Amino acid sequence: MKKANWFALLLAIFCLSGCAAPQAETQPTQTALWEAGSVTELSQTVTEEGRTLILKGSLELPELETLNHIQLVLDEEALERFVQDYIYSAYPDAKKVAREDGRIEWVKEDGEQFLLSFSQDITGDGYYLDVTRDLNGKDLDEGHAFEQGYITDQIPGDLSTTAAEAAAAAGEEIARYSCFSLAPWNVTANVTEDGKGAYYAKLQPYFEGLPVTGYVPFRSISAHISEEGMFSCGGSFLLKEISREAIVPKCTLEEAAEKLKTDFLAHMSGDDKIMEVVSVNVQYFAEFDIDNICHLRPAWVFTCRTERNGFVDDLFFAYLMETGTLECFR
Repeated sequence: MKKANWFALLLAIFCLSGCAAPQAETQPTQTALWEAGSVTELSQTVTEEGRTLILKGSLELPELETLNHIQLVLDEEALERFVQDYIYSAYPDAKKVAREDGRIEWVKEDGEQFLLSFSQDITGDGYYLDVTRDLNGKDLDEGHAFEQGYITDQIPGDLSTTAAEAAAAAGEEIARYSCFSLAPWNVTANVTEDGKGAYYAKLQPYFEGLPVTGYVPFRSISAHISEEGMFSCGGSFLLKEISREAIVPKCTLEEAAEKLKTDFLAHMSGDDKIMEVVSVNVQYFAEFDIDNICHLRPAWVFTCRTERNGFVDDLFFAYLMETGTLECFR
């Protein structure tokens, strides 16, 4: 081959390899950190200072394209609809009152007696009660009120639906005014002396398929349901999304489990001897800032259970994926 042809060939190879347009850098996505649908098993027992953590459980990793930091604020339109549907439609002459603490209430009075009360604040935290339908019955499921996943099998008094059916219907109703979907988390029964029954349902909020957890009021979105329907509900549900930002997780499930093995001891009290992990999953941890913006941040959440004097006590350890920071709450 002639020298000129060799030179031309080398020049072509150089241009193909070194002179080609640079490729766009691939941005890491959440799915690169784990295989969606894969199951991680945890099995270990740790004893420190006479107290024991039983760390057992499995987690099927969800399929997610990204993990996001979500920001929510009060949904004024949803609030207006709720007030119209539950207040003015039943009590057209209800009064709107501004309280000194910043809350707004809608009330209906008969002399000195409240017949109706609904209050909300700028965090989307609302509490509704129609006193005329409040039953104040006797609790039939004592000792189970804070037990995750407990749904009574009793159908008290004059009720014609099961606890699961009534709670699911209440969740669907509240979700009409919220960015969350809601599912039964705990449901207990009560009944009055004259045979009227009701369910008290604590509801688990979900945002785009992931459970939402955090301090009160997120652990207390709830409803009371009688044969006439929902007569009470409350919690932070009157919210809408205003922004989202993708995050890169820095704390893995295995790292969170290691942290729990040292963190659990500081959160046991009294005569507690054994703490057992009853579930672990991916959730959004929710909290408000000083500007009343609700932040949803992805976390590894361990539900840990202790029992004393026949009562079940669940404690939640949430490790934020972005930082590994622990948030612990009941």
